[in-house]
Amino acid sequence: MHLCYFDESKHSKENPNFFIGGLMIPDEKALEFESTLGQIAFNFFGARSLIQAHEFH
Repeated sequence: MHLCYFDESKHSKENPNFFIGGLMIPDEKALEFESTLGQIAFNFFGARSLIQAHEFH
């Protein structure tokens, strides 16, 4: 099984282009992936918490 995530940009006057992106990871790599993202969040935001201010885009 694979875990999939997709996200898109919202069209607006300031952002007239539409972008879509995604990722797919094997389920057995999910915990490792979450740990890596947590470390990236900590390095960038100083916290591992997943709140709106810490969203990756």
